[in-house]
Order: sequence, then C-alpha cells, then structure tokens
Amino acid sequence: LVGIRSALGPRGLSCRQLGAPLREGRRGGVCQDLAAMSYQPGTQVEYFSTSMGQWIPARVVRNGQAPGTFDLDCKDAVDTSRIRLAGGGSAPSKGSGKGPSTGPLMMREGDSCFYKSSTHGWITAQVVKFRPEDGSYDLDVKQQVPQQSIFAISPGQGVEYHSASSSSWIRASVLRKGAAADTFDLDCKDGVPIARIRPPQDYVPSSNGGGGDMTCLGMGRRSGGYGGGGLSAISEQGGYHIPESQRLAKLDQLNQAMRAENPEELRKRLESTSALGLVGEEALDMAGHKLWQMQARPEAQADLRKATAGGNRTALEIALEAASAAGVPDGELEAARQALKRLSISPLWRYDPGDGHHIDVRQGPKVDGARVKKRLEAGDVFCVSEERQGTDAILYLQLADGRGWLFEKKPGVGAMCQRYAYNEMDSPGSYVIIHDDTAVTPTEAVGPSEQILTKLPARTAVRITQVSKNMSAQRIRGKLENPVGWISLLDTDSGIRWAIKHTPTGARMM
Repeated sequence: LVGIRSALGPRGLSCRQLGAPLREGRRGGVCQDLAAMSYQPGTQVEYFSTSMGQWIPARVVRNGQAPGTFDLDCKDAVDTSRIRLAGGGSAPSKGSGKGPSTGPLMMREGDSCFYKSSTHGWITAQVVKFRPEDGSYDLDVKQQVPQQSIFAISPGQGVEYHSASSSSWIRASVLRKGAAADTFDLDCKDGVPIARIRPPQDYVPSSNGGGGDMTCLGMGRRSGGYGGGGLSAISEQGGYHIPESQRLAKLDQLNQAMRAENPEELRKRLESTSALGLVGEEALDMAGHKLWQMQARPEAQADLRKATAGGNRTALEIALEAASAAGVPDGELEAARQALKRLSISPLWRYDPGDGHHIDVRQGPKVDGARVKKRLEAGDVFCVSEERQGTDAILYLQLADGRGWLFEKKPGVGAMCQRYAYNEMDSPGSYVIIHDDTAVTPTEAVGPSEQILTKLPARTAVRITQVSKNMSAQRIRGKLENPVGWISLLDTDSGIRWAIKHTPTGARMM
C-alpha cells in the first residue's frame, strides 16, 4: 500500500502538542526507514554520544529490538538519527534538505519547520516544494500553505525551549544548527532536539509569513522518523480525488480505533486509510503518533522506573522525556519529576554551628555515634553523596569523600549544617580542596590508581592554571601550579565537587 511506511511513524504532531517533548533517540518510527538498511552487521559507523558531545567510532552488531534502532558494540538500541557512516558520511535520508532555497522564506525541499494547524496549533512539518505561482508552500502535512501559517527557524530567532528539569517552557534564542541531526544550539543549551522547541506563545506572524530573516536551517527528517501526514509523494497536479463520503467514513473508523487504544486495529485502519492516498489529514498524524505511543509505552515505562531507582540525574532526565512522549501515566511522571528535582538539588553543604567550634565526623548516621579521626572547622564546605532522614527527625549527611557522616541539626543545640549555594564558573584561579584525599594525576585524563602522584587533604588551598572539560569521563579537570599535575574539579553528571573557588580561614597553602 502506498505510503504505509511513513504512516506508521510518530513524526506527525509534535509531542508537545500531546503534552510533552520527545527526546533525541526516541523519535524512530514503528517501521524503519529504508535508508537505515545500509547499516548491516559489521558496518563501521560513528555514533553521536550525548555525554561526550561528539561522534565516536562504533560497529554495528545487529538490528535493535525497537524499530529504527541498532545495537552497536558500544551501546544497544541506538536510534538511526545518532548513527552515520565512518568518516563523516551518513546513510541516505529521504529527508535531507536539497535543492536551492526558494520562496520568501528561503526554505529548501526537505527543510523542517512548523505549520500552524487550525485544530492542533503549531506542529512540525517538512517542506515538499515552493509554489511560485501563488507564493505558498507544499508541506508534508498540507498542500498550498500560505506563508503566514509557517514558522521557519534561523540563527537569532526567538523560540521557546522545554526544560526537562523544570518541566516548563522557557524563552531562548537560536544560535546555530546543532552538531547532531535535528538539533539546534540555543543560547541556553546546545544540541536541543527540534521536538523540544516551539514558536513563542505570543508569536504573531507578519503579513509576509515568517519574515525574510526567518529561514529554516535545512534540517532533514530523521531516517527513522515519522513522515508526517503526507502518506505518499504529492503529484505535480496537486493531490488526490476520492469521494467525500468515503474519506469521512475512513477517518471516522480511524478515530474510533484511536479511542479504543487497540494497536492492531489502529494499524489496520492506518493501512486502509493510506491506501486511499489521503494527504494532509491531521487525523492521520494523530493516529500515527498514537500507534507509536502505544507500542513505545511499555519500554519507556520500564526505562523510567529503572532510572528513577538508579539515582542518575542524566539518565532520569532522558527517561522522563521519553516517558512523557510515550504517554506514561501522570502519576509515574510526577514521581519521576520529584526524584529529578531531588537529584538537581546542590550536593554542597557548609558546616556552620554558630559557636565557631569544630565537629568530629561520625562513623554512621547517628548524632551520638562513634567518631572517626576526621573533623571539620566552622565554615568548611563539604560535598554530600547521600541525605538520609532519620527516625529522630534529623537529616543525616554522608560526605562524598568517604570520611563519614554529619547531621543538619543537633537536639538541644540547633542547626549545625546548611546548604551551600555555589554559582562560580570553573576557571583559572585560587581553589580550596573540599574532597579529602583528592588525587593528583600527571595528565588531563582521569587515570588509574597507579598513576596517582599524590593526594591532597581537605582544606588545602591550590592554584589552578588551566581548566579543561573531559567529556568522556564527565569531569571538569584543573591543572595545578603546585604540586604539578591535574585534579578533578567537578563530576558534571552527579554534581560532586572536589574543589571550590573560596578559601576558608586557615586553609593550608601548597
């Protein structure tokens, strides 16, 4: 049947129209794109690592369990949008922007943009062609769209970006096209998928559409993505002609299948409807996305539960976005958001008893517990790996460096420790070690234990002459003036810190 492959993917309505954005790597359709078949087992490819922010060598092992994904030797279930042939090439993609920019919006065939649907508001779309005779555009979701109903994207363009950590839309500005497919670098975050971007809520199109400066960035469809409402190529004569009664009957059956949430019935209705060659029907976009949601939901739900229990902020943020897009129940989403909020709280605390006395670190989470041969002075900042609420209504704090435990308050005394807000950007300058026994290594890389030159105790003041981001290890590293070597300053995933830019009274200078 014509166009069934494109009908069965989720790339019709933007996920934010259904309540949440869709993360990169979760936008593959129910059927793999033909372009992805060039990735045979054993093929040498490159995989875009979000943690490293770059392409890394990899090898295809097998087709992934989820449609539109592959298992690589470095990671399973990788979406085709994050794979390219070794050497910087890529598998063929029917959505790659091609041809010269045309029309007042200067958009090319294959460019992605937003279309203003009278029913669903702004939805993602793809340019099919420009019609010079009337100045309109044919999109994959609708033909002969006037400029006023199109929002194109270009550097400097104001947009709204969905922040997973705050679960809200925030203002942003486009800087450039991102390094990965279908992403943009915004002024607040790099590599943002188009599914997490939308036109501003107060955007009012001008009489000439998006304006001469609002050109689309030539972003092609992902090879595993949904082809939108265009279920087959649009003929030069402009569309298909079927009896109105037959069209309405098919669409009514499609809507009934969506309400029933029966994947097999919905698939049949999509196939039956696509056989008519319907183009631009928003019901088809909704149905294609609905089918993808029902099939993706079990895996997304399992991933969310695993990430919530795992305590990894990055993994939970990714799983939360995928689960939102797949329609996981609101109760589970809210529980995951609360877990993410807890993980996002700064792990830094400060010992501030008020009387200036030092405190002995406890061996366990107990105010009158056994003491270890470590202590903190008033004003010392420390990093916490676990916060545990005791049965005595006291919040106990486990030091991330393994020294032991402290507590937020002490009965009969009052507050002992308080959260410490640290907003300094890491750069060369004076630092103080807050992580006891911080390892000094000879190079920027995070080396094995046998390469440790020395260890620095907490409260040691040092000077950092160079700061470097080690993306593979998720660390920000600092080069020491004395002793010569490198230390970790920050774990960018967990938020754990080894040193801060403030020097407390009495810190030992190196």
